[in-house]
Amino acid sequence: MKISRATSGPYRDRLHYTMPEIETLTEDELRNFDLLPSTPGPINIDLYVEQRFLIPRYEKLSATLLGYTEFGPEGPIDIVINEALASDKSIVAKRRVRTTIAHEGGHALLHTILHLDTGQTSLLTTAAERRVMCKEEDLRRNSYDGKWWEYQANLAMSSLLLPKHLTMTALEPFLSKTSMGVRTLDPHNLTRAIRALSEIFDVNPIVAKIRIQQLFKQ
Repeated sequence: MKISRATSGPYRDRLHYTMPEIETLTEDELRNFDLLPSTPGPINIDLYVEQRFLIPRYEKLSATLLGYTEFGPEGPIDIVINEALASDKSIVAKRRVRTTIAHEGGHALLHTILHLDTGQTSLLTTAAERRVMCKEEDLRRNSYDGKWWEYQANLAMSSLLLPKHLTMTALEPFLSKTSMGVRTLDPHNLTRAIRALSEIFDVNPIVAKIRIQQLFKQ
């Protein structure tokens, strides 16, 4: 991870993580808490966030907000999920709760350093400024645009819910070799692959699709 001076956004500094760094970090985190399965299957993301950071709580939020993470001078002090998601018993809503918890866990894992009290005057002084508010559009962010912190949280979310080596194992039936011997996903198998990952890892199809795009640049 590298740090540079930010030219825009709410933070004085900008963090630069590579995808391999995030992949390694998230797998190590799950392994350290004995939550990395030996075979492809759903990650107990609730337990990971509870053991690693704190127990998320549910609160009535505006319809546009899925959740937020609030930081104190020593790290995350509150992770809040929109209670409307929890009250919806559909499988889609259940999976959105998992995704939101993983996204907020990604913020806590990657971005605590931005909020730590280093003895210097912080640019984030009020409770509102210390809250990373996450909207539906943020959880779909799949490019390194102005909201780099949301993009990074999504990379962590994807890696936590669909660890790379387990995802590649689950995708094996849909892969083929190129003339150079590289394993790749045939576009004709994309729909079936998305459906398979969605069921195996208990995530919504859009999350499975984004994960495939990350791994294969589809």
